[in-house]
Amino acid sequence: MSSLHVVGASLFTASWDHTVVSWDILTGEVRRVFRGFADKVYAVRCYEGKVYAGGEENFVICWDEETAARVTSYKGHRDDVTCLTLAGGFLYTGSEDRTVKKFDLMTQKCELTFSGHTSTVKCVECAWSDSWNAFCLYSCSYDCTARSWDTETGDCLAEFRGHGGWVYCVKVRDGVLYTGSRDNTVKAWDDFTGREIRTFDGRESEDDTDTYAIYCIDVADTDVDEMHLLSDEEQDG
Repeated sequence: MSSLHVVGASLFTASWDHTVVSWDILTGEVRRVFRGFADKVYAVRCYEGKVYAGGEENFVICWDEETAARVTSYKGHRDDVTCLTLAGGFLYTGSEDRTVKKFDLMTQKCELTFSGHTSTVKCVECAWSDSWNAFCLYSCSYDCTARSWDTETGDCLAEFRGHGGWVYCVKVRDGVLYTGSRDNTVKAWDDFTGREIRTFDGRESEDDTDTYAIYCIDVADTDVDEMHLLSDEEQDG
């Protein structure tokens, strides 16, 4: 399983077996199987009655949530689609081609390309930023950085540097950006200035060679001084 998304009483999973599956959370039973890919599926999201997924075939497929019928597809990347998110009637996709793209859900046209990362884009998230007084896009990459973007112009608003390894995940809460990395740390950043606020270090020491990569994070308390951070660690190698 490479990705999951929970909506109401349904769980959606993407897999290397080329499928997306929806499950009943209460019973554990399979509700629908969504087919159409001939290779690995890396990312899935359910949005307004539609299921969206991307993978090694450089495009995103959209299905009807209830019937599993294929509705349309979104094309434009030159390499694998590694992550995606949806907001405000738009689809945002990250790729191994080092870009993020913004697609209009109705027309399927690519409206913007966000360029600046120098390696695979691993995670994307959209959130309102009080600091910028705008709806912003956040991305992270194997180039060891995260970035924030203006969703209307495609301009990079801030760059977040400081991790010593690939950055796998991003989460935004109340003007604070959180990033999880292969260097076994989670960092909190000021959304506006890009300044590092705090590092959550899971290593026993800086010389710890038995490192764990942090692939997924969520924030349970939005006060950075007293917050509880939930992370999913997996041994690297």
